[in-house]
Amino acid sequence: MASVEAALLPAFTAEVLCIDDGSTDSSGQIAQSFATRDSRFRVITQVNGGYGKAINTGMRAARGRFVTIVDPTT
Repeated sequence: MASVEAALLPAFTAEVLCIDDGSTDSSGQIAQSFATRDSRFRVITQVNGGYGKAINTGMRAARGRFVTIVDPTT
């Protein structure tokens, strides 16, 4: 998420959706910290439904004209 944030110019209009698909670690809180300091980030929390459900949730919630998916690295 830090690399996505760093790539966004301050004046760039964007929406970054972070889908918390029932995480059991601190990733939900980390995502929320980005959303708290940068209004372009938005967190959606749901019960774990798997990768496909998380993608579909994000696609339904997206308001932009263009969409890209950034998967987490572990």
